[in-house]
Amino acid sequence: MRKNILIVSILLIVFVGFAFLYFKNSSPKDESTEYFNYQNESQNIVQNESQDIDKGENQNNNNLATNSEKTSQNQLVKKTYSFEEVQTHNSKQSCWSAIRGKIYDLTSWINNHPGGEKAILRICGKDGTEAFVNQHGGKNKPEKALSQFEIGELQN
Repeated sequence: MRKNILIVSILLIVFVGFAFLYFKNSSPKDESTEYFNYQNESQNIVQNESQDIDKGENQNNNNLATNSEKTSQNQLVKKTYSFEEVQTHNSKQSCWSAIRGKIYDLTSWINNHPGGEKAILRICGKDGTEAFVNQHGGKNKPEKALSQFEIGELQN
């Protein structure tokens, strides 16, 4: 009889433990908390972008870069580069490429590119538009990855 009580007690403890873990992991999140977390993250992003813009404007006022233009009061300055300048960045140590009229510094992406470093090295110092469009064809993930490396625009 004692043996049966012990087995039932152990089974009951195990069952309660599993039930606790199940309900702990599957409980719905408080939507109001999620909303406020989202709001706080959004505010932090806007504040950080504003600070970056202020830093960029202060640097431009101090340095007066001749090769850049300010598109509006609230945007960062876009630098323009000649294609000849892009062509000088044609190695693994400094890899720039022009894609759809924008200039990208892909140096840090060479070793991280999912398709291997050769795919990036082929477009260093060149217009990589055709290669990029043929390979990625407007897919969101590659477009987003590429946008992180934009450093300016191609001079007309």
